[in-house]
Amino acid sequence: MTDLKMNSISLIIAVVVFHVLSYLTHSMNDHQLLLSIVIWLSVGCLLILTMELRVKKKRTKEVS
Repeated sequence: MTDLKMNSISLIIAVVVFHVLSYLTHSMNDHQLLLSIVIWLSVGCLLILTMELRVKKKRTKEVS
């Protein structure tokens, strides 16, 4: 579970930094910025959970 926490924290930090920079440079309007944050977090969480499930499944196969 440590990997899950680290990946989640890394995702949040990366998304926040990217969107703060985007906001400061005015490269997106407010609506686009909010939509982008939601998309990035959703896809990132989905990828993290998918990898965690693969690793968990692999570990259970090795134990069996």
